[in-house]
Amino acid sequence: MMQNNESNSFARFWKTKGYYMLLALCLVAVGVSAWLFVSGAMKEKQAVEESLSVPVTVEDPAAQQSAQSAGQPADAQSEAQAASGEAADSAEATAPVDRIVEDAVMPVSGTVVQDYAMDHLTYNATTQDWRVHNGVDLAAPLGQEVRAAKSGTVSAVFEDEYYGYTVVVQHEGGYASHYCNLEEVPAVVAGDTVTAGQVLGTVGSTALIEAAEEPHLHFEVYLNGESVNPAGFLY
Repeated sequence: MMQNNESNSFARFWKTKGYYMLLALCLVAVGVSAWLFVSGAMKEKQAVEESLSVPVTVEDPAAQQSAQSAGQPADAQSEAQAASGEAADSAEATAPVDRIVEDAVMPVSGTVVQDYAMDHLTYNATTQDWRVHNGVDLAAPLGQEVRAAKSGTVSAVFEDEYYGYTVVVQHEGGYASHYCNLEEVPAVVAGDTVTAGQVLGTVGSTALIEAAEEPHLHFEVYLNGESVNPAGFLY
């Protein structure tokens, strides 16, 4: 009898409360599942955000090299600078130089009676005024041979209005030498190839603008068409 009562009591309890218990269990199961799903999704999202937050940079090779150089010890930097300087010196030593290395010959044997003066005025005894002087006047007696200072090609032989009979020799490196105040019959013509020391003509008295001076050779030098001091060409 007692067992039947207990069975009836359980049946009544299940009939009245069982539905709610089953519903509660279902809700718990759904809640647990939802929590697991959300938790997993949040962990996955965090992992993705962490991977996306890693900085990615592209370094400039020049900047990287500079930074590496900056990090070198002082001795290492000095050695690198010294090596760079030696390389630059070597490049300069091997680079072509726009100048003549041939030894020069004095056109005449006389001394300088009027120096080169393009940056200041000098007195001209013939015109009796002060003016620039674009050459050097080398004292020499009338008729003394005038020789080519360096090898080259005669580019012109003409009578200049102011400096008289003139021979122009073109040299390597853009230089041109002018031999003025010559006698009327130069020894060369345009197109001749001459060597250093070869006779071009003789000293004359045809430079009207320097007629008051003692006999001399008026000698000019140009580099790429610009007047330069003949001393740098001769010595």
